Amino acid sequence: MSSTPSGSPEAISRRGFLTALALVTLYLCWGSTFLANSLALEGFGPYLVNAVRFIVAGSLLYIWLRLRGESPMPLAAWLWTLPIAFLLFVGGSGLLVVAQQRVSSALAATLLALIPLWTVVIVALSERLMPRRNELAGIAVGFCGVVLLRLDGAFQGNLLGIALVFLSGLTWALGSVLSRRLPILHRPLGSAIQMITGGFVVLAVGLFRGESVVWPLPARALMGEVFLVTAGSLVGFCIYLFLLRSTRPAVATSYAFTNPLVASLLGWLVLGEAVSAVNVVAMAVIMVGVALVLAPGWIAEIRATARRGV
Repeated sequence: MSSTPSGSPEAISRRGFLTALALVTLYLCWGSTFLANSLALEGFGPYLVNAVRFIVAGSLLYIWLRLRGESPMPLAAWLWTLPIAFLLFVGGSGLLVVAQQRVSSALAATLLALIPLWTVVIVALSERLMPRRNELAGIAVGFCGVVLLRLDGAFQGNLLGIALVFLSGLTWALGSVLSRRLPILHRPLGSAIQMITGGFVVLAVGLFRGESVVWPLPARALMGEVFLVTAGSLVGFCIYLFLLRSTRPAVATSYAFTNPLVASLLGWLVLGEAVSAVNVVAMAVIMVGVALVLAPGWIAEIRATARRGV
């Protein structure tokens, strides 16, 4: 039975299609988590939202992979998940849920559009990997979309929530870069143990903060939590780690540019959050930034694949 050479047009096309499919899926999954967070907060404390999400999702993924024959991760891999857990789960997703008690899902998603900027700067400083011109241009255009929201008065009265979202984005970028630089976690099982460790760490933080669960649990809170476990973690987080390993950081974190569009639409439809004309223009500007970041990157990746296959 013949196999397709890695440098053939068919293999290159398939690789490009899978990358595009992964990105679109991530955009939809993580753009929707802002609404899911808002719903889950109706029944869970902010850190307990993430504790349930990551412990359940990580455990299910771990069991499934082990049943498929994956060998256990070494102790060193589990230990390396601790600093990543504090950055990605306590700081990144944890602070975001805390902030969403004060700011709308649309505003939180838009502020997180700065994640690619943080990531590119961190990589440039730590790995001496200078950002490409199209990445810088795309980030600059995306940032202009954030500025438009500022001019629209969206930041008024939300200074603490805004500060928490900014800090959430910075710590998420740091954790993403660290995870990318640890080959020991690049196995599929690495995604599972990162979620398990992160889930128990944020559970400890939530219990220390005195958080609790509303009982009986509201139906909307349960729906939000189920979505976070499935689409947000089992699907979204695994795809994100795959993209971190297989693409440039600016491409993997480009979901931050599309999150505002998805979050704003769902927040308007489900939660009745207001979306002004300036918000719509800002979303359009951000989408232009996505195109500037992604299109040249895809072309460069296809060419690199072709060269490796020769």
